[in-house]
Amino acid sequence: MAKKTLDPLAFKSILKTLNSFKNSQNGVISEKQLIESFIEYDVTDEQMTNIRAYLATQDITVQKIAPNVSAKRDKAVSNTAGSITSASKISPDKATSGISGSSVNKSHDTDSESTDEFDDEEEINDEDILSDDEFSDDELSDEDKDARNINIDSLKSIESISTDDPVRIYLKQIGIYPLLSKEEEYALACRSRDGDAYAKSRLIESNLRLVVSVAKHYVGRGMNFLDLIQEGNLGLMHGIDKFDPDKGFKLSTYVTWWIKQSIIRSLADHSRTIRVPVHVVELINKTKRISREMSLELGHEPSLEELAERMDLSSERIAEILSYDNGLTSLDSKVGDDEDSELSNFVKDDKIISPEQNANHIMMREELDKTLCVLSDKEKTVIEYRYGLIDGQERTLEEIGQMYGLTRERIRQIESKAIRKLQNPKYKRMLTGFLED
Repeated sequence: MAKKTLDPLAFKSILKTLNSFKNSQNGVISEKQLIESFIEYDVTDEQMTNIRAYLATQDITVQKIAPNVSAKRDKAVSNTAGSITSASKISPDKATSGISGSSVNKSHDTDSESTDEFDDEEEINDEDILSDDEFSDDELSDEDKDARNINIDSLKSIESISTDDPVRIYLKQIGIYPLLSKEEEYALACRSRDGDAYAKSRLIESNLRLVVSVAKHYVGRGMNFLDLIQEGNLGLMHGIDKFDPDKGFKLSTYVTWWIKQSIIRSLADHSRTIRVPVHVVELINKTKRISREMSLELGHEPSLEELAERMDLSSERIAEILSYDNGLTSLDSKVGDDEDSELSNFVKDDKIISPEQNANHIMMREELDKTLCVLSDKEKTVIEYRYGLIDGQERTLEEIGQMYGLTRERIRQIESKAIRKLQNPKYKRMLTGFLED
């Protein structure tokens, strides 16, 4: 049975159907739905490329067929860089370009005839149909291979990762974005470098699973798994901004370092209760790494002096660096087998005065008040303000003089006279017993 010719009217009808699929499937249509929509029509590879590009401009994402789905179609088409680079310039009429002039004129009057002719279609096997396994392992970097295998089951085996609802939801959301071919990646990277926001968004979405595969190696270091992913996503976006596609490296290989750096710096900033500067954290890690290397060389843990000699630092500096890595212990943590005993019960607080000291201070103040009674009211007040016996705040001679309208020298004379009276041996004996050795 001969296939129909795809004219603009038929294309708009199919587009309407695809839009209905998109609206009911959160903006995503399957590869199967796309192929079946055009199965009755005679469509060339070039036309299908333009159609895919046009769908991208309409925010319709084509989800590729999963590897376990049997793909039995009359034909299949592959994505090329042209589907990306021309996406922003294609209109519905352009998407159906290549149709013979006679067939177009039968349904729509135009001022000019189309000059493009259909090429003979090439026979395509079932194995050629696009899927997530469209790229062979040889074409994927180690980072891409790891990212492609990310799922809930692969995370369950890792300690400290909670595969609860938020993680499941996130992995499900990023799972709809297919990996990019080398040609697509290069074309999108070039457009992103030139400021194309859509191209940058596509690059980010296609590498979200890469972030998860990197973040899982940093669990159990003081940050939630989803927080690690979020920091990694920031590194991914920064790496895409810095990526130069003309240097010949794969994007995944390049951005992996930015993802790791973002996660490591976030761990340094947020994983500790007491923040340690990033450069100090790097110095701590360097010291611990050299210590492990020396342990293998020497057969025992290196001393501070040996570490200091290897790192060209003083032993005091090495001890200080290692002290920054000491863990924190909660005062509420239990001690021993007795659940009622907490660490705070055994920690001495030097700021609290013991009952014995408190009683000693009260008695000393009472004796001091009795001693000051031998002074005149003015002398007593000057001594109390001068030595902070009223409110604990010592005042200068000038401040006291301003309070009484006297000169600084006059206040000094009053103070000297009061001290001479208090130096009487009879009064000194009353306070000697309270003085500490």
